[in-house]
Amino acid sequence: MTLRLPDLDTPILSRRLFLDPAAPKTILYQKNSCLGLCDVVLEIDMKLSTRSRYGVRLMLDLALHADEGPVRLRIVAQRQGIGIKYLEQIIIPLKKANYVVSVRGPKGGHLLSKPPEEITVGQIVMLLEGGLKLTRCIQYPEECGRSDYCVTRILWKEASEAIHERLDAITLRELMNRTPARIDSKGCRLEDAGS
Repeated sequence: MTLRLPDLDTPILSRRLFLDPAAPKTILYQKNSCLGLCDVVLEIDMKLSTRSRYGVRLMLDLALHADEGPVRLRIVAQRQGIGIKYLEQIIIPLKKANYVVSVRGPKGGHLLSKPPEEITVGQIVMLLEGGLKLTRCIQYPEECGRSDYCVTRILWKEASEAIHERLDAITLRELMNRTPARIDSKGCRLEDAGS
């Protein structure tokens, strides 16, 4: 979807850009040329992209099914309800970053390249999101004339760091331990051996 920014000479209130009017919004940054702030009010949802959410699900699926050998993306797509083409795009940076290895051949597929306790959700999200910042001014402080003394920018930076720290503290092993039931390669629920 191509977004066209409104005319910057119109009053600030008429320059709001809504990506999804039904969703709750957060103003990322606001500039008013007289105050030397930003020129556009841009409102978007504060949420992770499907790319990183699906990437975590893909990696968790590979971890949960590691004992079955290489896992085919087609099987992951079926189990997770994610399009195969999207998974094919997501797995490329995961392979380049050495989180996943591919095995060729009739019994080929994908495997984690490290034990699940050595891969964090934060690593996956940071790789697939290209960084996790709540506001644009954190990543591009030069775009805002207030960045050197803006108290709220410091708040958003601290909140971004706290989110990153929390995600970085959660390993795939921890997610595996939280998983209530195992699912076999056909998508059927496996009962725990102890029950």
